[in-house]
Amino acid sequence: MIHVAPQPTLPAGPSTFEDALSEEISLALRSTGYLELFDVEARIDGHDVLLRGRVPSYFLKQKAEFIVRGLPGVAVLTSDIDVSRG
Repeated sequence: MIHVAPQPTLPAGPSTFEDALSEEISLALRSTGYLELFDVEARIDGHDVLLRGRVPSYFLKQKAEFIVRGLPGVAVLTSDIDVSRG
């Protein structure tokens, strides 16, 4: 009889590059301190990122785009962030 040792469980965390990049984007947007950026979501396809959401000013839209564009692993950034106060 052959005994097979159980496989060690992997630590919880991102399972793919896209998951890791998604977490990095979320953390980067939250670290700005602007509550309005907390709900901006990122859809990731490989190294391409699509930002979606709504913010109350063009400043915050540009802030989100600037932050995400500068992250390692982001090759193409498309922004579908709406600017509206309501």
